[in-house]
Amino acid sequence: MTTKRSGPQRNGTAAGAIERAKGELERMMDLNPDVMVLVNRAGEMLRVNRSLLALLGLKRFSDVLGRRLGDLFPGAPASFCEELLSGGGGTAELTAALATGERLLRFRAVSARPDADVQVVIVYDVTDQEAATASREREYKREAVQTLMGGLMHRINQPLTVITVKARLLQLALGNRTLDPAELKSGLDDITDLVMQVSRLLERMEKPRDYVTEDYLDGLDVLDLDRSGQEGAGREESRPES
Repeated sequence: MTTKRSGPQRNGTAAGAIERAKGELERMMDLNPDVMVLVNRAGEMLRVNRSLLALLGLKRFSDVLGRRLGDLFPGAPASFCEELLSGGGGTAELTAALATGERLLRFRAVSARPDADVQVVIVYDVTDQEAATASREREYKREAVQTLMGGLMHRINQPLTVITVKARLLQLALGNRTLDPAELKSGLDDITDLVMQVSRLLERMEKPRDYVTEDYLDGLDVLDLDRSGQEGAGREESRPES
């Protein structure tokens, strides 16, 4: 024989479950190293963890509780809370000048449903992460430029050296009056051909089709200008040997 539960008992069980869930959420907020804030629909803070105080350079919870989240971060637009909390959870990014310095912050709102009375907002300080990403991008660009310039210098220095030597020899011969017109024309033709080689090389590199490198000196890779200028060069290089 089963006993049917009464309405008050069921309500009491549900209320207990809600309280337990609330307690678990609060404990999770307290232990989380990231900033976590419990806010109502207006963006007013109902509960915060110590990570928020550390981020803002504050010591007392009373300095933040009851205030709107956006008011704590200089530079936040008036519609910050509304946009972040609309639809039951949104994201936002903000650069704020805080007591601890200028920080790049990423906000993420989380709720159980779109019309929830309360939401949890998690705040990530991504300043160092973004700075590291920017540093890596600069390093990649520097390496790419170094590889390109190495390839250009490797290929262009050769004809430039010949041009310089040829021009110097022609100057000496003219100074000694030992150069006839035919030799002068031949020397100038050689110089013109070398200049055109350099010109065609630079023209190919205006729109490289691939990025293929070759070993140079002391483990330095330089851009292989010929293969980089050929369509499908990278694909050919990556084919396994038969």
